[in-house]
Amino acid sequence: MPVIVHLEEVKQMLGRIGQTISPAGLRAIAEVIAADLLDEARKAFAQQRDPSTGQSWAPPAPRTLRDKAFRQLLIRTGELASSVGTDVQAAEGGATASLTLPDQGYIIRRGLVHLFGAKKARRKRAAMRLPARPWAGYPFGTIRKWGQRIIDEAVPE
Repeated sequence: MPVIVHLEEVKQMLGRIGQTISPAGLRAIAEVIAADLLDEARKAFAQQRDPSTGQSWAPPAPRTLRDKAFRQLLIRTGELASSVGTDVQAAEGGATASLTLPDQGYIIRRGLVHLFGAKKARRKRAAMRLPARPWAGYPFGTIRKWGQRIIDEAVPE
């Protein structure tokens, strides 16, 4: 889930108040956004809640509760939560801040299955459904906070 900050939109916003932003300032803002996204993901794992809505994740299935290795949702080994990282790309036209998973390996599939949910077909029994347990996103009001950060980073023209 990348958050893209377009330089032209930032210039239009700042133009209304007679200020501009440097490429280094735009990169600094993207780094703040990336750090906020990672913080929200970590909170989602710890609180077992969708970071965008605040709703609790679907409870574990009875079969999961019977598993002796089960500790809490999405934290069997802690590998998924610890694999989430950030990436910031800044160029002349703007900047992108996003959460990342490793480039390869099964953890990518695990992360996406939990993020979006899945349905697994079974031959003799009914299909098994894994509910979505969103761990990426940002709460209402965050965009306003990031917009204020842009204004704070701006300098007079």
